[in-house]
Amino acid sequence: MSDISFYGIGAMKSGTTWLWARLSELPAYSLPYVKELHYFNRSKEYPIPYALSPAKFLDRVKKPSWVYMEGKRTLDALRRGNMHEVKWMANYCLPEYTDNWYRSLFTDLPGISGDITPAYSMLKEKDIERMRTISPDARIIFLIRNPIDRAWSHYRHTINKGRIANYTEDEAFDLENLREFLDSDGQELRTDYIRTLRAYGNCFDPNRILIGFFDAIVHDPRALLADIVDFTGGDPAAIDRHCKLRKVSNPSPKVRIPREIEDQLKAKYEPMMARLAEEFGGYCTYWYRRTFEDDYTPPAAIDFPATLIYRGNFS
Repeated sequence: MSDISFYGIGAMKSGTTWLWARLSELPAYSLPYVKELHYFNRSKEYPIPYALSPAKFLDRVKKPSWVYMEGKRTLDALRRGNMHEVKWMANYCLPEYTDNWYRSLFTDLPGISGDITPAYSMLKEKDIERMRTISPDARIIFLIRNPIDRAWSHYRHTINKGRIANYTEDEAFDLENLREFLDSDGQELRTDYIRTLRAYGNCFDPNRILIGFFDAIVHDPRALLADIVDFTGGDPAAIDRHCKLRKVSNPSPKVRIPREIEDQLKAKYEPMMARLAEEFGGYCTYWYRRTFEDDYTPPAAIDFPATLIYRGNFS
């Protein structure tokens, strides 16, 4: 029997770090010490600036960045005296990466556990099928936000990580560079929610796919977390005793979106946003009307459902 209860597949900059932190606060959950395992997106066919290193240890130690990152994590665990984490990190770092190795990352984690890696939203069906083969009973959690906001937050995140060379603090960045980023394969795949849902719905039972809305982290974080905890087999009653619901995780720096870039993103995502609003209503309709209807007045109190079951809408 698999020890992997769920996969959090993204979307990037849509609340996955918040979710990992909140679930980690609950005694019934025991998540991997490394938040994003990146096991299923290791192929070079996926456009991602970081992926799990080569399968063999002797190849990995040739990469200074890998040695620094994993060495630092292990030393930090030693300083804290967390020998369970040290043992887990040794298993994470030293063996050859195989499906059995991946399963072993969860066998010594008591309670409910899962892999939250936002890059999994980009997976092709062949790799989703591999995921299902390893964990046929796993549930899928897909957090999404307004696609325009997600894309812009993704860009701001790359600024924070130093990946955009032409950015300066006075916002004198190269608009052509910015357009190139927003049209890049990685950005496109991470924001194509319909493609992601269709691919996962073709491989997993759609009733095992939960869509959660980033906006609910602000409007009703308890409802969002309670739905996810219930969906993954936990007890929502424990949330009030253990979880810091309003704590902000992994914020992007504040950078104003240029008007011409906003217009470009509106044109790019209007068809998808219209389809999402038609299928799901709630927050998706709110996103569409707030973005495209000049005379739209948002409701005084936002009380849309924090989550919904996918049910194969795009099959």
